Amino acid sequence: RTLPYTSQEIVKILALRAQVESIEMKDESLSYLGDLGMDSSLRHAVQLLTPSQVIATTKDRSSVEKDDIEEANSLFCDAKRSAKVLQEQ
Repeated sequence: RTLPYTSQEIVKILALRAQVESIEMKDESLSYLGDLGMDSSLRHAVQLLTPSQVIATTKDRSSVEKDDIEEANSLFCDAKRSAKVLQEQ
């Protein structure tokens, strides 16, 4: 049986993934994305990396900031949020 990732482990994984994908991120952004990963899933947090970079690029920034991640998160639902929306309908 495996144990869930800690917040620090999620941040390390996200930092490594961002480095591999050449995505510059501020420490605050990584921390916030790690918190999202704890609340939803690591998969959802990783999937927010590229849209967040695209949003930052459209704002003429080379580094992803917290508000870019918030905007991407508002556009893309994680599995838990999707299930909740479906239950409410």
